[in-house]
Amino acid sequence: MAQVFGCFKAPDVPPVKANGVLVKENSLNDSNYNNEHLSHSRDLLSYYKFHVRAIEDLIKHHEETERRLKESEKLRKGLAVRLETTEDQLRQTKAELEETEGNLVHTRQELRDTECEFKETKSQLSDTQKQLKTAQTDLSKTTDKLKSIENKLRQTNDGWNEVKLKLNSTEERLSSTQGQLEETQATLDSLREKNKELEEKNTDVEARCERIEIANDELRDKLKKANEAKATDDRANALKEEKDTAKEETRKTQDRYEGLLAKRPSFFQHSDRTRDDFYIDEVMYGGKVINNQKVINKILDFAVKNKEFTVTNDLMEGDPWRGNTKSFTAVYAVGGKGPFKYISQQEYQKVRFYR
Repeated sequence: MAQVFGCFKAPDVPPVKANGVLVKENSLNDSNYNNEHLSHSRDLLSYYKFHVRAIEDLIKHHEETERRLKESEKLRKGLAVRLETTEDQLRQTKAELEETEGNLVHTRQELRDTECEFKETKSQLSDTQKQLKTAQTDLSKTTDKLKSIENKLRQTNDGWNEVKLKLNSTEERLSSTQGQLEETQATLDSLREKNKELEEKNTDVEARCERIEIANDELRDKLKKANEAKATDDRANALKEEKDTAKEETRKTQDRYEGLLAKRPSFFQHSDRTRDDFYIDEVMYGGKVINNQKVINKILDFAVKNKEFTVTNDLMEGDPWRGNTKSFTAVYAVGGKGPFKYISQQEYQKVRFYR
């Protein structure tokens, strides 16, 4: 039988019998039954209305939840797009820095090569100067020897002139005095011997003159080398000027690099997340982005003091994923500029910020 709140519906009420004879209920009993049935129907209607309102509230709550989920998804997509844009800009900046560093390395290598060439040229110039000084000393000595030989040659010529005079005088005495012929002949023999000696000395002088000429040729070669050394010195000065130009270009490159650093766009979106030289861009715990300023201030204190801390639900003031081990991730920057750094650690593990 159908039953509602413990009462029977009217068609299902069993008949009443007395001594085997069917007895009809009076109108008073029918009235009581109808009143009771009407009361229970009203209670049932109130029950249905209560459940309808509950279902409507549940539907509204579900729609509000879906709306919030859509907003969260939209926010997540916006953050993902901003993160991709930031990563692209970081990659471009990194590529520019690597190119600039490559140019600096190439310039430094060229400077080192130029310095090595300059040192070698300077060493060659020093050796050439030493050789030039030695050649000048040899030339001075050779000149002194040449002057000495010229003096001896003059003395020899004077002696030869004297011998000629004596020979003339002897011939005159020979023509005038026949008796002095033998003495004159002896004197003539003696003069001939001296003449021979003079000829030998003259030959020696000619040989020395040839050596002097050879020394002059060597001196000319050394002077030529000295001129080449001077040209090398000029090339060294030119290399030095090129080195100074390279240094100026390096300085300009460094200025341009510093200008690029100064013109880089700022990625620090939260002004209230900076303390001293630390800036915290995002904090995530258990897959949830933490925006609680109180928690951010705690983490900033640990970062500034370079203090190690343990990742717990109490520190993060909540458990976004109950019953599971969560992970902590922080994105931060040091010194008021990029690049961003990351630290990550599991729940109940110790972690520390590094500069």
